[in-house]
Parts: sequence; structure tokens; C-alpha cells
Amino acid sequence: MKAPPRDLALVCALAWVPLLPFLDAAVSIDAPVFLAVSRQILAAPADPFGFEMIWDPTSPHVAQFNHNPPLLSYYLAVWLAIFGEREWVLHTSLLPFPLLLGLSFYGIAARLARPALGPTLLLLATPAFLVLASALLLDVPMLAWMLFAVYALLRSSQGGGARWELAAGVAAAAAGLTKYAGISTAPLLAAGLALLPSAAARAPGRAPQWARVLRVLGVPLLVWGLWGVYTHWLYGSAHFAGGLSLVGRRSFAPAAFWNQVSSVPVYYGCALLFPIAFLPRLRDPSARSRNAMGKSSAHP
Repeated sequence: MKAPPRDLALVCALAWVPLLPFLDAAVSIDAPVFLAVSRQILAAPADPFGFEMIWDPTSPHVAQFNHNPPLLSYYLAVWLAIFGEREWVLHTSLLPFPLLLGLSFYGIAARLARPALGPTLLLLATPAFLVLASALLLDVPMLAWMLFAVYALLRSSQGGGARWELAAGVAAAAAGLTKYAGISTAPLLAAGLALLPSAAARAPGRAPQWARVLRVLGVPLLVWGLWGVYTHWLYGSAHFAGGLSLVGRRSFAPAAFWNQVSSVPVYYGCALLFPIAFLPRLRDPSARSRNAMGKSSAHP
């Protein structure tokens, strides 16, 4: 059964319509750095961080104070070259990512938590999504790639074949080169490979498991490794190592330490909103029965 057109229309509308009033919003927060990297890419495509900028008190060298990879800046550089640096053009260029995020999450929910529309609309209606999607930031594009990687792995495990496994690997690589937090896609996909054997692996004369691992995990690990080697050669150290060094430089002064400690329950409290919201449904035997019947049918 394919996804109902009404569901897809609602997902597309909620992913896009709330963002339209913000298309002409000023560039803010960290976006000026990403745009400066895009301008540098237009001048020297192979040296994205090879310039100085007064932004952070630690160093004027962008390769040192900017702890984010440049994939989104390369993407924005194409738009800058074609359309120029206008706010509405830049915000419009990022509209595919909220859509990819919403549709990928819908595809995941359709396989794991039918009906899929409710959880997807909850995700798209969160204030954090609106705030981050209406700015030229990395979070929504990174999450879009991560969710698409998970969706592609689910498709591959249900008969999608090697092309969906390769798509999962490429999307994971893109997530990690959009924001380094996207590297966490790798252990997520590794767990999926262990828990979700592909249809080919269950069939007689199955394909070797190592080929599946290479497509899903080998691609992103190779891409990230090459990026680390290249930036070490270019800037003296692997670029993602700068972000890791921030952890070692955390202050343990009482004020800073307790501020970090107090933020942990706040984070987990917000993260638990979704599971708590679904507790009544999980405790309803009839709901579990309907969910099991839905999973037995074909997925979109």
C-alpha cells in the first residue's frame, strides 16, 4: 500500500508553509561564517577554510575556530554563483531539506509506528524545527540526511536491494560532512545492519554480508577518512579533531560545571516528550493489535 496522497500533502505543507514568511529573514547566528566559507569556495574550491575572519576570540583562522564541515557551504556556493547573495534566495535553497526530513521520517514511521502521519506532524510542528529550519543553519540538513539514511536502510532490509544500501551510505557520509554530529549516523546504521537482515540475506544463495557492510558503512567511513587526511595535509590536523578538542577544554569551575549538569535533565525531559505522549497508545491492547495488522501489510 502506497502512502496516501493526503498524508504526503500534509507533510509537504507543514514542512514548507510555516517557513515561507521567513524566506527574507536576515542572515544570523552562525550563518555568516557558513556564507563566508561559500565565498571562499567560489574563489578557491579546494581550500574552503583558507582565509581569516574576525568572529571568534580563539583565532582569526577559519580552519581553527570553525568546527563544522563545509558540505552545506559548497551547496550554498552554487546558489551564490548563480543567483547572487540575496536572503530569500539563500533561504529558498534550503527548502528541500525540511521536505526530505519530513518525508524520510514519514517513511520510517510507516514501517515502525503505523499510522505514520501523527508522529511526522509532531516532529514538523515542534518549535525547535521551525526555528532551525527558518535559519541558514546546519541542523535541519544534517538531520534530513540522517533520517534518509535510516529510511534507506529500512527500504533495503525489505527488498530494496543494494541501491538502497548504497543510498544509506551516501546519505550518512553527507550527514557527517554537513555537521560532525552527523557521524553518529554510523553506529546507528551499524545497529540496523545487525538487527535488520536484508531480504537477500534471508534468501537461498544469499549475497555476502560484508558487501552490505561496505555499502552502508564503508562509504561514509571512507569519505570521512579521506576528508580527515586531506584537511590534515591542508591545515596541519584533521578538521574534525578541532571539535573533539572542545570536550577536553571544558571548564570544571563550579559555575560552568553545575550549569552543564543542570542542563542534562532538561535535555532528557524534552527528549522524553515523544515516548510519554505515546504511552497511552502502547498500553492499549487494541492499538497494539491494529499496529501489528498494519505492519503485516505492504509499506509505502
